[in-house]
Amino acid sequence: MLRQTTGREQITVAVCMYVGYLMLMFCRTAFTTVSPALVEDPGLSLTTTDIGDILGYAALGSLVGKLLTGFVADRFGGRLTLLLALGVVASLTLAMGYLASFFAFALCIFSLQLVRAGGWPALTKLIGQWIPAANYGRTWGILSTASRAGVVISSLLLGLLLIYALGEVNQDTLVVQHPGGWRWVPVAAGCLGLLAVLALWWWFPKLPASALSKAADPKPLELLATVRFFAKAQRFWLICASVMCTTMLMALVSFTGLYLAQSFEISAGKAATAATVFPFGCLIAVLLVGFIYDRLTRKQRIYFIGASLGLACLCIAGLIWITEAPYDSSLRFSVALSLILLVGVCVAPAYYLPMSVFSVEFGGLRSGVLVGFIDATGYAAEAAFMPYAGRLADQPGGWTHFMWLLLVIACVGLVSTIMFLYSDHRAHQGPGNTPIL
Repeated sequence: MLRQTTGREQITVAVCMYVGYLMLMFCRTAFTTVSPALVEDPGLSLTTTDIGDILGYAALGSLVGKLLTGFVADRFGGRLTLLLALGVVASLTLAMGYLASFFAFALCIFSLQLVRAGGWPALTKLIGQWIPAANYGRTWGILSTASRAGVVISSLLLGLLLIYALGEVNQDTLVVQHPGGWRWVPVAAGCLGLLAVLALWWWFPKLPASALSKAADPKPLELLATVRFFAKAQRFWLICASVMCTTMLMALVSFTGLYLAQSFEISAGKAATAATVFPFGCLIAVLLVGFIYDRLTRKQRIYFIGASLGLACLCIAGLIWITEAPYDSSLRFSVALSLILLVGVCVAPAYYLPMSVFSVEFGGLRSGVLVGFIDATGYAAEAAFMPYAGRLADQPGGWTHFMWLLLVIACVGLVSTIMFLYSDHRAHQGPGNTPIL
Protein backbone atom coordinates (compact mmCIF):
# COMPACT_ATOMS: atom_id res chain seq x y z
CA MET A 1 0.00 0.00 0.00
CA LEU A 2 1.32 3.47 -0.93
CA ARG A 3 2.77 5.38 2.01
CA GLN A 4 2.30 9.14 2.49
CA THR A 5 5.82 10.33 1.75
CA THR A 6 7.59 13.53 0.77
CA GLY A 7 9.29 14.11 -2.56
CA ARG A 8 12.69 14.14 -0.85
CA GLU A 9 12.05 10.73 0.72
CA GLN A 10 10.96 9.31 -2.61
CA ILE A 11 14.07 10.61 -4.36
CA THR A 12 16.36 9.19 -1.67
CA VAL A 13 14.77 5.74 -1.91
CA ALA A 14 14.76 5.88 -5.74
CA VAL A 15 18.50 6.67 -5.77
CA CYS A 16 19.20 3.81 -3.35
CA MET A 17 17.12 1.41 -5.44
CA TYR A 18 18.93 2.55 -8.57
CA VAL A 19 22.42 2.12 -7.13
CA GLY A 20 21.56 -1.21 -5.52
CA TYR A 21 20.13 -2.77 -8.65
CA LEU A 22 22.89 -1.28 -10.82
CA MET A 23 25.49 -3.01 -8.67
CA LEU A 24 23.54 -6.29 -8.82
CA MET A 25 23.78 -6.18 -12.60
CA PHE A 26 27.40 -4.99 -12.46
CA CYS A 27 28.37 -8.13 -10.54
CA ARG A 28 26.18 -10.41 -12.63
CA THR A 29 27.82 -9.25 -15.87
CA ALA A 30 31.31 -10.24 -14.73
CA PHE A 31 30.86 -13.82 -15.97
CA THR A 32 29.60 -12.92 -19.44
CA THR A 33 32.36 -10.31 -19.76
CA VAL A 34 35.09 -12.88 -19.19
CA SER A 35 33.36 -15.74 -21.05
CA PRO A 36 35.41 -15.31 -24.28
CA ALA A 37 38.59 -15.45 -22.16
CA LEU A 38 37.34 -18.56 -20.33
CA VAL A 39 37.05 -20.40 -23.66
CA GLU A 40 40.59 -19.33 -24.61
CA ASP A 41 42.19 -20.19 -21.25
CA PRO A 42 44.04 -23.51 -21.74
CA GLY A 43 43.92 -24.15 -18.00
CA LEU A 44 40.13 -24.48 -17.99
CA SER A 45 39.29 -26.47 -21.16
CA LEU A 46 35.86 -24.84 -21.47
CA THR A 47 34.02 -24.67 -24.80
CA THR A 48 31.17 -22.52 -26.13
CA THR A 49 28.88 -25.46 -25.35
CA ASP A 50 30.09 -25.40 -21.73
CA ILE A 51 29.42 -21.66 -21.51
CA GLY A 52 25.90 -22.25 -22.81
CA ASP A 53 25.36 -24.98 -20.20
CA ILE A 54 26.62 -22.72 -17.42
CA LEU A 55 24.28 -19.96 -18.61
CA GLY A 56 21.49 -22.55 -18.59
CA TYR A 57 22.23 -23.26 -14.92
CA ALA A 58 22.24 -19.50 -14.36
CA ALA A 59 18.75 -19.23 -15.86
CA LEU A 60 17.63 -22.19 -13.74
CA GLY A 61 18.93 -20.39 -10.66
CA SER A 62 16.96 -17.30 -11.71
CA LEU A 63 13.86 -19.46 -12.13
CA VAL A 64 14.13 -20.92 -8.63
CA GLY A 65 14.99 -17.51 -7.23
CA LYS A 66 11.96 -15.84 -8.79
CA LEU A 67 9.67 -18.47 -7.27
CA LEU A 68 11.17 -17.94 -3.81
CA THR A 69 12.26 -14.32 -3.56
CA GLY A 70 8.83 -12.88 -4.33
CA PHE A 71 7.62 -14.37 -1.03
CA VAL A 72 10.76 -13.08 0.71
CA ALA A 73 10.18 -9.54 -0.58
CA ASP A 74 6.54 -9.62 0.51
CA ARG A 75 7.48 -10.98 3.93
CA PHE A 76 10.62 -9.01 4.82
CA GLY A 77 10.25 -5.92 2.66
CA GLY A 78 12.07 -4.55 -0.35
CA ARG A 79 14.92 -2.82 1.46
CA LEU A 80 16.24 -5.85 3.34
CA THR A 81 15.72 -8.16 0.36
CA LEU A 82 17.67 -5.88 -1.99
CA LEU A 83 20.60 -5.33 0.37
CA LEU A 84 21.00 -8.99 1.30
CA ALA A 85 20.80 -9.99 -2.36
CA LEU A 86 23.55 -7.54 -3.29
CA GLY A 87 25.80 -8.69 -0.44
CA VAL A 88 25.56 -12.37 -1.37
CA VAL A 89 25.90 -11.71 -5.11
CA ALA A 90 29.01 -9.59 -4.58
CA SER A 91 30.59 -12.31 -2.42
CA LEU A 92 29.89 -15.02 -5.03
CA THR A 93 31.27 -12.80 -7.81
CA LEU A 94 34.49 -12.33 -5.88
CA ALA A 95 34.73 -16.10 -5.30
CA MET A 96 34.36 -16.69 -9.05
CA GLY A 97 37.90 -15.44 -9.55
CA TYR A 98 39.22 -18.54 -7.78
CA LEU A 99 37.26 -21.22 -9.65
CA ALA A 100 38.83 -23.74 -12.02
CA SER A 101 36.22 -26.30 -13.14
CA PHE A 102 32.93 -26.50 -15.00
CA PHE A 103 31.11 -27.79 -11.92
CA ALA A 104 32.40 -24.96 -9.74
CA PHE A 105 31.39 -22.31 -12.27
CA ALA A 106 27.95 -23.88 -12.74
CA LEU A 107 27.30 -24.05 -8.99
CA CYS A 108 28.55 -20.51 -8.39
CA ILE A 109 26.53 -18.97 -11.25
CA PHE A 110 23.41 -20.94 -10.26
CA SER A 111 23.65 -19.65 -6.67
CA LEU A 112 24.47 -16.11 -7.79
CA GLN A 113 21.46 -15.91 -10.09
CA LEU A 114 19.16 -17.49 -7.50
CA VAL A 115 19.97 -14.73 -5.02
CA ARG A 116 20.11 -11.94 -7.61
CA ALA A 117 16.55 -12.78 -8.60
CA GLY A 118 15.36 -11.04 -5.45
CA GLY A 119 16.28 -7.65 -6.83
CA TRP A 120 13.28 -7.07 -9.08
CA PRO A 121 10.60 -8.21 -6.56
CA ALA A 122 12.30 -5.95 -4.01
CA LEU A 123 11.98 -2.97 -6.34
CA THR A 124 8.36 -3.88 -7.02
CA LYS A 125 7.55 -3.79 -3.31
CA LEU A 126 9.37 -0.51 -2.76
CA ILE A 127 7.67 1.18 -5.71
CA GLY A 128 4.25 0.02 -4.52
CA GLN A 129 4.94 1.61 -1.11
CA TRP A 130 6.58 4.84 -2.21
CA ILE A 131 5.50 5.84 -5.74
CA PRO A 132 2.08 7.17 -6.87
CA ALA A 133 0.35 4.98 -9.47
CA ALA A 134 0.42 7.76 -12.07
CA ASN A 135 4.25 7.58 -12.09
CA TYR A 136 4.70 3.80 -12.30
CA GLY A 137 5.80 3.76 -15.95
CA ARG A 138 8.21 6.66 -15.48
CA THR A 139 9.69 5.13 -12.34
CA TRP A 140 10.09 1.70 -13.91
CA GLY A 141 11.66 3.33 -16.94
CA ILE A 142 14.26 5.04 -14.76
CA LEU A 143 14.95 1.95 -12.65
CA SER A 144 15.16 -0.23 -15.75
CA THR A 145 18.08 1.92 -16.85
CA ALA A 146 19.85 0.74 -13.69
CA SER A 147 19.76 -2.78 -15.07
CA ARG A 148 21.14 -1.75 -18.44
CA ALA A 149 23.52 0.88 -17.03
CA GLY A 150 24.98 -1.76 -14.75
CA VAL A 151 25.58 -4.04 -17.73
CA VAL A 152 27.02 -1.23 -19.86
CA ILE A 153 29.35 0.05 -17.14
CA SER A 154 30.35 -3.47 -16.16
CA SER A 155 30.99 -4.60 -19.74
CA LEU A 156 32.99 -1.49 -20.53
CA LEU A 157 35.06 -1.14 -17.36
CA LEU A 158 35.54 -4.85 -16.76
CA GLY A 159 36.23 -5.32 -20.47
CA LEU A 160 39.02 -2.74 -20.29
CA LEU A 161 40.33 -4.42 -17.14
CA LEU A 162 40.22 -7.74 -18.99
CA ILE A 163 42.28 -6.31 -21.86
CA TYR A 164 44.87 -5.06 -19.37
CA ALA A 165 44.88 -8.30 -17.35
CA LEU A 166 45.29 -10.56 -20.39
CA GLY A 167 48.27 -8.58 -21.66
CA GLU A 168 49.48 -8.22 -25.23
CA VAL A 169 47.71 -10.14 -27.99
CA ASN A 170 49.47 -11.94 -30.84
CA GLN A 171 47.68 -10.47 -33.86
CA ASP A 172 48.26 -13.60 -35.96
CA THR A 173 47.07 -16.23 -33.46
CA LEU A 174 45.02 -13.99 -31.05
CA VAL A 175 46.83 -15.76 -28.18
CA VAL A 176 47.17 -13.51 -25.13
CA GLN A 177 50.17 -13.02 -22.88
CA HIS A 178 48.42 -13.98 -19.61
CA PRO A 179 45.50 -16.38 -20.31
CA GLY A 180 44.60 -16.56 -16.60
CA GLY A 181 44.48 -12.80 -16.15
CA TRP A 182 40.69 -12.85 -16.42
CA ARG A 183 40.53 -13.79 -12.71
CA TRP A 184 41.15 -10.19 -11.69
CA VAL A 185 37.86 -9.15 -13.31
CA PRO A 186 35.34 -10.95 -11.02
CA VAL A 187 37.50 -10.20 -7.97
CA ALA A 188 37.37 -6.47 -8.74
CA ALA A 189 33.61 -6.57 -9.44
CA GLY A 190 32.90 -8.42 -6.19
CA CYS A 191 34.92 -5.97 -4.10
CA LEU A 192 33.05 -2.99 -5.57
CA GLY A 193 29.73 -4.74 -4.85
CA LEU A 194 30.62 -5.26 -1.20
CA LEU A 195 31.59 -1.61 -0.83
CA ALA A 196 28.22 -0.62 -2.30
CA VAL A 197 26.40 -2.79 0.27
CA LEU A 198 28.17 -1.07 3.14
CA ALA A 199 27.30 2.38 1.79
CA LEU A 200 23.65 1.56 1.09
CA TRP A 201 23.11 -0.13 4.44
CA TRP A 202 23.54 3.24 6.17
CA TRP A 203 21.99 5.45 3.49
CA PHE A 204 18.87 3.48 2.56
CA PRO A 205 15.86 4.64 4.70
CA LYS A 206 14.25 1.81 6.62
CA LEU A 207 10.69 3.16 6.66
CA PRO A 208 8.94 6.28 5.40
CA ALA A 209 8.79 8.99 8.04
CA SER A 210 4.99 9.15 7.83
CA ALA A 211 4.38 5.43 7.42
CA LEU A 212 0.85 4.24 7.91
CA SER A 213 0.17 1.83 10.72
CA LYS A 214 0.17 -1.82 9.88
CA ALA A 215 -3.49 -2.10 10.83
CA ALA A 216 -4.37 0.38 8.07
CA ASP A 217 -3.26 -2.06 5.38
CA PRO A 218 -5.97 -4.29 3.90
CA LYS A 219 -5.64 -7.89 5.03
CA PRO A 220 -3.96 -10.04 2.33
CA LEU A 221 -5.73 -13.00 0.81
CA GLU A 222 -4.33 -16.39 1.64
CA LEU A 223 -1.41 -17.21 -0.64
CA LEU A 224 -3.13 -20.11 -2.38
CA ALA A 225 -6.17 -17.97 -3.11
CA THR A 226 -3.86 -15.27 -4.48
CA VAL A 227 -2.18 -17.72 -6.85
CA ARG A 228 -5.56 -19.00 -8.02
CA PHE A 229 -6.70 -15.44 -8.62
CA PHE A 230 -3.67 -14.69 -10.80
CA ALA A 231 -3.99 -17.98 -12.70
CA LYS A 232 -7.59 -17.22 -13.67
CA ALA A 233 -6.59 -13.95 -15.35
CA GLN A 234 -6.06 -14.20 -19.12
CA ARG A 235 -3.61 -11.31 -19.03
CA PHE A 236 -1.39 -13.22 -16.60
CA TRP A 237 -0.82 -16.00 -19.13
CA LEU A 238 -0.41 -13.59 -22.04
CA ILE A 239 2.21 -11.53 -20.21
CA CYS A 240 3.98 -14.77 -19.24
CA ALA A 241 4.17 -15.79 -22.92
CA SER A 242 5.47 -12.34 -23.81
CA VAL A 243 8.10 -12.37 -21.06
CA MET A 244 9.27 -15.87 -22.03
CA CYS A 245 10.07 -14.64 -25.54
CA THR A 246 11.58 -11.29 -24.58
CA THR A 247 13.72 -12.92 -21.86
CA MET A 248 15.24 -15.24 -24.47
CA LEU A 249 15.83 -12.25 -26.76
CA MET A 250 17.53 -10.35 -23.93
CA ALA A 251 19.78 -13.39 -23.43
CA LEU A 252 21.62 -12.18 -26.53
CA VAL A 253 23.67 -10.05 -24.13
CA SER A 254 25.21 -13.23 -22.71
CA PHE A 255 26.34 -14.43 -26.14
CA THR A 256 27.30 -11.13 -27.79
CA GLY A 257 30.97 -11.31 -26.80
CA LEU A 258 31.35 -14.89 -28.01
CA TYR A 259 29.44 -14.12 -31.22
CA LEU A 260 31.67 -11.16 -32.06
CA ALA A 261 34.91 -12.94 -31.16
CA GLN A 262 34.13 -16.06 -33.18
CA SER A 263 32.31 -14.51 -36.15
CA PHE A 264 34.62 -11.58 -36.83
CA GLU A 265 37.99 -12.89 -35.57
CA ILE A 266 38.71 -10.34 -32.85
CA SER A 267 40.37 -10.77 -29.46
CA ALA A 268 38.44 -11.69 -26.32
CA GLY A 269 39.10 -8.31 -24.72
CA LYS A 270 37.94 -6.34 -27.76
CA ALA A 271 34.84 -8.54 -28.04
CA ALA A 272 34.00 -7.95 -24.38
CA THR A 273 34.13 -4.17 -24.74
CA ALA A 274 32.31 -4.17 -28.09
CA ALA A 275 29.53 -6.26 -26.54
CA THR A 276 28.44 -3.17 -24.59
CA VAL A 277 26.43 -2.04 -27.63
CA PHE A 278 23.49 -4.33 -26.76
CA PRO A 279 22.99 -3.17 -23.15
CA PHE A 280 23.71 0.41 -24.26
CA GLY A 281 20.83 0.15 -26.73
CA CYS A 282 18.61 -1.17 -23.93
CA LEU A 283 19.72 1.70 -21.70
CA ILE A 284 18.80 4.31 -24.29
CA ALA A 285 15.41 2.73 -24.87
CA VAL A 286 14.21 2.34 -21.29
CA LEU A 287 15.46 5.81 -20.36
CA LEU A 288 13.51 7.50 -23.16
CA VAL A 289 10.47 5.23 -23.31
CA GLY A 290 9.91 5.22 -19.55
CA PHE A 291 9.16 8.94 -19.61
CA ILE A 292 6.57 8.65 -22.38
CA TYR A 293 5.02 5.28 -21.47
CA ASP A 294 2.69 6.79 -18.86
CA ARG A 295 1.51 9.38 -21.38
CA LEU A 296 0.51 6.79 -23.96
CA THR A 297 -3.01 5.46 -23.85
CA ARG A 298 -3.29 1.70 -23.51
CA LYS A 299 -4.33 1.52 -27.15
CA GLN A 300 -1.31 3.56 -28.23
CA ARG A 301 0.95 1.19 -26.29
CA ILE A 302 -0.19 -1.65 -28.56
CA TYR A 303 1.10 0.15 -31.66
CA PHE A 304 4.23 1.49 -30.00
CA ILE A 305 5.47 -1.77 -28.48
CA GLY A 306 4.29 -3.75 -31.51
CA ALA A 307 6.28 -1.54 -33.90
CA SER A 308 9.32 -1.80 -31.64
CA LEU A 309 9.31 -5.61 -31.68
CA GLY A 310 8.60 -5.66 -35.42
CA LEU A 311 11.75 -3.60 -36.01
CA ALA A 312 13.67 -6.00 -33.74
CA CYS A 313 12.65 -8.86 -36.04
CA LEU A 314 14.04 -6.98 -39.04
CA CYS A 315 17.34 -6.28 -37.23
CA ILE A 316 17.79 -9.95 -36.30
CA ALA A 317 17.14 -10.87 -39.95
CA GLY A 318 19.92 -8.40 -40.81
CA LEU A 319 22.28 -10.18 -38.41
CA ILE A 320 21.55 -13.48 -40.16
CA TRP A 321 22.65 -11.90 -43.42
CA ILE A 322 25.72 -9.99 -42.20
CA THR A 323 27.19 -12.89 -40.20
CA GLU A 324 28.37 -14.65 -43.38
CA ALA A 325 28.05 -11.85 -45.96
CA PRO A 326 30.91 -11.72 -48.53
CA TYR A 327 32.32 -8.40 -47.36
CA ASP A 328 35.38 -7.17 -45.49
CA SER A 329 35.35 -8.36 -41.87
CA SER A 330 35.73 -4.83 -40.47
CA LEU A 331 32.68 -3.64 -42.44
CA ARG A 332 30.66 -6.68 -41.36
CA PHE A 333 31.74 -6.08 -37.76
CA SER A 334 30.55 -2.44 -37.84
CA VAL A 335 27.21 -3.36 -39.38
CA ALA A 336 26.70 -6.17 -36.85
CA LEU A 337 27.37 -3.79 -33.95
CA SER A 338 24.81 -1.32 -35.33
CA LEU A 339 22.18 -4.04 -35.69
CA ILE A 340 22.84 -5.41 -32.20
CA LEU A 341 22.46 -1.88 -30.81
CA LEU A 342 19.07 -1.56 -32.53
CA VAL A 343 17.93 -4.95 -31.24
CA GLY A 344 18.63 -3.74 -27.71
CA VAL A 345 16.74 -0.49 -28.34
CA CYS A 346 13.71 -2.36 -29.70
CA VAL A 347 13.45 -5.29 -27.28
CA ALA A 348 14.09 -3.56 -23.93
CA PRO A 349 10.82 -1.56 -23.70
CA ALA A 350 8.75 -4.70 -24.36
CA TYR A 351 10.77 -6.67 -21.80
CA TYR A 352 10.67 -4.21 -18.91
CA LEU A 353 7.66 -1.93 -18.99
CA PRO A 354 4.44 -3.90 -19.74
CA MET A 355 5.25 -6.63 -17.20
CA SER A 356 6.47 -4.23 -14.49
CA VAL A 357 3.51 -1.84 -14.74
CA PHE A 358 1.04 -4.75 -14.87
CA SER A 359 2.58 -6.39 -11.78
CA VAL A 360 2.22 -3.28 -9.62
CA GLU A 361 -1.28 -2.44 -10.92
CA PHE A 362 -2.73 -5.94 -10.81
CA GLY A 363 -0.73 -7.47 -7.96
CA GLY A 364 -1.66 -5.09 -5.16
CA LEU A 365 0.05 -6.10 -1.91
CA ARG A 366 1.10 -9.36 -3.59
CA SER A 367 2.96 -7.57 -6.40
CA GLY A 368 6.24 -9.19 -5.29
CA VAL A 369 4.74 -12.66 -5.72
CA LEU A 370 3.18 -11.76 -9.06
CA VAL A 371 6.34 -10.31 -10.59
CA GLY A 372 8.27 -13.33 -9.28
CA PHE A 373 5.91 -15.77 -10.99
CA ILE A 374 5.98 -13.85 -14.28
CA ASP A 375 9.76 -13.57 -14.25
CA ALA A 376 10.01 -17.27 -13.38
CA THR A 377 8.28 -18.23 -16.63
CA GLY A 378 10.79 -16.12 -18.52
CA TYR A 379 13.76 -17.74 -16.83
CA ALA A 380 12.26 -21.20 -17.38
CA ALA A 381 12.31 -20.45 -21.10
CA GLU A 382 15.85 -19.10 -20.82
CA ALA A 383 17.01 -22.20 -18.92
CA ALA A 384 15.90 -24.34 -21.87
CA PHE A 385 17.23 -21.85 -24.43
CA MET A 386 20.78 -21.31 -23.14
CA PRO A 387 22.18 -24.89 -23.36
CA TYR A 388 20.58 -25.44 -26.76
CA ALA A 389 21.83 -22.08 -28.05
CA GLY A 390 25.36 -22.83 -26.85
CA ARG A 391 25.42 -26.17 -28.65
CA LEU A 392 23.93 -24.59 -31.75
CA ALA A 393 26.57 -21.85 -31.84
CA ASP A 394 29.37 -24.40 -31.31
CA GLN A 395 28.64 -26.07 -34.66
CA PRO A 396 30.10 -25.00 -38.03
CA GLY A 397 28.04 -22.02 -39.18
CA GLY A 398 26.33 -22.16 -35.80
CA TRP A 399 25.97 -18.42 -35.25
CA THR A 400 23.77 -18.11 -38.34
CA HIS A 401 21.52 -20.86 -36.98
CA PHE A 402 21.59 -19.11 -33.60
CA MET A 403 20.25 -15.92 -35.20
CA TRP A 404 17.52 -17.85 -37.03
CA LEU A 405 16.39 -19.23 -33.69
CA LEU A 406 16.27 -15.69 -32.26
CA LEU A 407 14.19 -14.55 -35.24
CA VAL A 408 11.56 -17.23 -34.64
CA ILE A 409 11.42 -16.30 -30.94
CA ALA A 410 11.10 -12.60 -31.81
CA CYS A 411 8.13 -13.28 -34.11
CA VAL A 412 6.33 -15.30 -31.43
CA GLY A 413 7.13 -12.57 -28.89
CA LEU A 414 5.66 -9.92 -31.20
CA VAL A 415 2.33 -11.76 -31.43
CA SER A 416 2.05 -12.60 -27.71
CA THR A 417 2.97 -9.08 -26.57
CA ILE A 418 0.39 -7.47 -28.86
CA MET A 419 -2.23 -9.90 -27.57
CA PHE A 420 -1.40 -8.97 -23.96
CA LEU A 421 -1.50 -5.23 -24.62
CA TYR A 422 -4.82 -5.56 -26.44
CA SER A 423 -6.27 -7.61 -23.58
CA ASP A 424 -5.00 -5.04 -21.08
CA HIS A 425 -6.57 -2.25 -23.12
CA ARG A 426 -9.92 -4.04 -23.16
CA ALA A 427 -9.77 -4.79 -19.42
CA HIS A 428 -9.30 -1.12 -18.53
CA GLN A 429 -12.32 -0.07 -20.55
CA GLY A 430 -14.53 -1.60 -17.83
CA PRO A 431 -14.65 -1.13 -14.04
CA GLY A 432 -11.56 -1.39 -11.80
CA ASN A 433 -9.52 -4.52 -12.23
CA THR A 434 -6.96 -4.39 -9.44
CA PRO A 435 -7.56 -6.83 -6.56
CA ILE A 436 -7.36 -5.63 -2.98
CA LEU A 437 -4.76 -8.16 -1.84
